[in-house]
Amino acid sequence: MTFRTTFQQTDVADCIQPGIRALGANSSTVTNQSHHDFEGSVDIDTCLTSKYPQDHRWDYAFGLGNKIYYVEVHHASDSEVRVVIAKYQWLRDWQNRQPDPTALKTNSSYHWISSGRVSITKNSRYTRKLTIAGLDYPSRKLQV
Repeated sequence: MTFRTTFQQTDVADCIQPGIRALGANSSTVTNQSHHDFEGSVDIDTCLTSKYPQDHRWDYAFGLGNKIYYVEVHHASDSEVRVVIAKYQWLRDWQNRQPDPTALKTNSSYHWISSGRVSITKNSRYTRKLTIAGLDYPSRKLQV
């Protein structure tokens, strides 16, 4: 399934944008080194603010080369690890509430892109918490 087909079955279908337009100013954090065009994107956070106003919502999803990339742009410090893990858990729960959660999870990856300097020590307990949750260490850019 394509990105558009997959996300048209969700409650963010009305928010699908061409390319990585949904990332807005954060689109500069993604570098496309493949030979594929971006298949579309969604600002999950903004799209679902009214439906889940009190939740820690994940930021974005975009498609490239039949893969779904989920991206959270957030300050990367020890104190924010708990927040990003909560957002990731929210995303996984949201995926499970959609008509075809398998399509949203298959051939996908999850990325924390720091909105500033990364100040988490690589071998700290916070990095271990990320690993246990299923997330990688945050980066400043995502090369796809």
